[in-house]
Amino acid sequence: MLAELVRAQLRAGAWRAARGHLAGRGGSPLAPAAADALVVAAGREYFYAASSLDAPEVAQAQACLAVLPHSAAAAAERDAIAAVLRLRDYGVELPPLQFRQVRARSPTPAGPSLTQPPGRPPVCAACMCGLRTARRAPAPARTPRRPWACNMAA
Repeated sequence: MLAELVRAQLRAGAWRAARGHLAGRGGSPLAPAAADALVVAAGREYFYAASSLDAPEVAQAQACLAVLPHSAAAAAERDAIAAVLRLRDYGVELPPLQFRQVRARSPTPAGPSLTQPPGRPPVCAACMCGLRTARRAPAPARTPRRPWACNMAA
C-alpha cells in the first residue's frame, strides 16, 4: 500500500511528500531495496519520456532521483543522466530514448560503452566523462588496475 502511494507521489512530482514517506514519517519506512526500485523506476520513466535533452522531463528525472540522495542505485542513474548531458559538450547528441536502447544492449550496468581497439575492454561512457559513483568495483588483487577499465560497475 505504501509503495503505491510513493509511486503515485513520484509520478505526480511530489518529491517532498515521497521523501517523507520513504523515510517513515507517518508510519513504517519502506524497505531500502523497494525504495531504490521505486525511485529508480520513476526516474527512468521521466528520463525516457523526454523527447530531447532540453525537455523538462530530464530535470524532473534528476529531481526524482535526488529523493534518495544516499542510494547507490539512484546515484548511478543520476551519473548516467549526467554523462548523457555531458556528451553534448563533445558534440554527441544522444536522445533519452536512444540512450535507453543503447543501455539495453550495454555490457556494463552503468550505461553505454565506447568501443576500444581489439584487446582492450570497453570503456564506460560515464567514466570517460569523469563521473564517479559510490558503486565502485574493487580492483582484482592479482592484476594491476587498468586506467581504461570501468570502475562504476558492481
